[in-house]
Amino acid sequence: MCGHGPGQVRLLAGPTANAPPYNPKMSDERRPDPDALLARVQREEAKAKRGKLKIFFGATAGVGKTFAMLQEARQVKARGVDVVVGYVEPHGRAETEALLEGLERLPYLSIQYRGATLRDFDLDAALARRPQLLLVDELAHSNPMEGEPRPRHAKRWQDVEELLAAGIDVYTTVNVQHIESLNDVVAGITGVRMQETVPDKVFEAADEVELIDLPPDELLERLHAGKVYVPEQVRHAIENFFRKGNLIALRELALRTTADRVDAAMREYREGAAIRAIWAAGERLLVAVGPDEQSERLIRAGKRMATALQADWIVVYVETPDLLRLSDEARNRRIALLRLAESLGAEAVTLGGSSVGEELANYARTRNVTRILIGRPRRALWQRLFRPSTYGELLARTEGVDINVVGGADEAAARRTPFMVRSQAYLLGAMPSEKIRWPRYIWSLVATLAATLIGMAMVPVFELANIVMVYLLAVAFVAARLGRGPAILASVFGVGAFDFFFVPPQLTFAVSDVQYLLTFAIMLIVALLISNLTASVRLQANVAGHRERRTAMLYAMSRELAATRGQEAMARVAVRHVGEVFDSQVVVLLPDAQGRIRYPRGESVSSSLRGADLSVAQWVHDHGRPAGLGTDTLPGTEAMYLPLQGSQAVLGVLGVLPANPRRVLLPEQFHLLET
Repeated sequence: MCGHGPGQVRLLAGPTANAPPYNPKMSDERRPDPDALLARVQREEAKAKRGKLKIFFGATAGVGKTFAMLQEARQVKARGVDVVVGYVEPHGRAETEALLEGLERLPYLSIQYRGATLRDFDLDAALARRPQLLLVDELAHSNPMEGEPRPRHAKRWQDVEELLAAGIDVYTTVNVQHIESLNDVVAGITGVRMQETVPDKVFEAADEVELIDLPPDELLERLHAGKVYVPEQVRHAIENFFRKGNLIALRELALRTTADRVDAAMREYREGAAIRAIWAAGERLLVAVGPDEQSERLIRAGKRMATALQADWIVVYVETPDLLRLSDEARNRRIALLRLAESLGAEAVTLGGSSVGEELANYARTRNVTRILIGRPRRALWQRLFRPSTYGELLARTEGVDINVVGGADEAAARRTPFMVRSQAYLLGAMPSEKIRWPRYIWSLVATLAATLIGMAMVPVFELANIVMVYLLAVAFVAARLGRGPAILASVFGVGAFDFFFVPPQLTFAVSDVQYLLTFAIMLIVALLISNLTASVRLQANVAGHRERRTAMLYAMSRELAATRGQEAMARVAVRHVGEVFDSQVVVLLPDAQGRIRYPRGESVSSSLRGADLSVAQWVHDHGRPAGLGTDTLPGTEAMYLPLQGSQAVLGVLGVLPANPRRVLLPEQFHLLET
């Protein structure tokens, strides 16, 4: 650390130092692995084509990030570098305005949003100007996606990614509370959950991070002096977010985050220099999530633990028969959870089975998992007596695996501000409540009536115990054909009908022999068990059948493609099969001789998607990245556009408009579509 300015400390966590050149005389123990060396060279070549990203990082607003960024930009400009200000928010600070003098500034993009005119960063103007170094303040900022003109990306960090891909160096600023994996930690410290976040991968991929640090007392002095917020906001800020205890905790968090970057740089240096790591074996972390509120907290905790352990990590969602009947809202939450996990660098996996604990234990053995992270048991003790908790099952079924239990989050706060509501509700559309299918229940009553009529015909010949079997058969039939709810209704009405029509005194619910009460209880329990097991098997069979059909379709597609020659013939095959597998409208868009994406004409290339957005498809073709529904670029677009990657270049674009967005937005489904 070195002093910089009054009371300010600047800590640099810069790019990884270059490893020493390869020396053929070094010992075998230190000789780099050829594959690792080749991969490192390829990474460095790809990185050389991109712009460099420097982040001015701070614990909170007011520590001087923008001021430090402008100071350094002026020094760089004095060395002859082409420096342009893309977007800087002075917040009314005179010293910041003074540093902007003499720097070229791009005009702001004016966006009409809900009757107001907003100023924002103009990405296209920056790409057209193409300076050597561009200043873009507030990396975590959200772009107004409902305004006109509509920005291409939902987040400013996505704008910065496009600038870097174009070879433009970028200086930017971000606070620790905006790092995605730290979101819940900051919420626990301050009581405020940040809605604008930056994925960890963006922060971790930065070429240089400079910590701009200021002691809490000095920051509070700046706040009182009106150098952070306007005077009418100061008192509210000090009483809430800017309490001294909060500032101390956020400062420690920022220091630890920067220190983690230094540690990562050292690990990369050791690998590049072929210095043997001190760890005997690698760690692999499994995070088990469900559709409840604590899963988001589990994923963020898993990210932090995996980073601390330098471990691969997997987020697993086990879909049991109970979870197959979730509402649309809960299913959308599942998609949001798995997408959050992938955005934080995890491998997202969905399993199916009757027992969460059993499936997790089996999968952990298959993937050689060393640690499992689960949430605190939520069911009451009496419920666990009848069915063991996931924690109990894992303890019984795993050996040599550490099991970590994460305490419950502030669930009231989580319910107030669920993380998936804004982005995923926008992507998935309305989330209707699940409707009861009344005809199924009517048919269950019809089955009970039929069992009663059969029982009446059996009365002269058979004992009452045999009539009970008829009702149980009816329950099993209803469960197999109509599902769990109608089967439970048939169980209850079956017991009532048996009592009313067959148990003396007949045509009344009175019971002359107390032994029949035990018969009723056993009959009801057995009927409920049969309905539950049969319905579960039915649901699992439906899921297995769906997977089998999907596998068969993909096999048929691969077999047909293998026998097909020519781009247009292959496009017809792809359109037909992708449309069947994903229940979607599909089109393959190919470029003309000038590289402009065109819509297929005539019958040479079949298409079920009419009116594809060619401007979005052109962007996908030019940049080789997905866009549209479920992606980071133009997520408000109805369809999803994927680049068709060839060995040398992008050959075309696949447009997919699903009837149900969940068919493609689940991570495993999205990867399947990419395949």
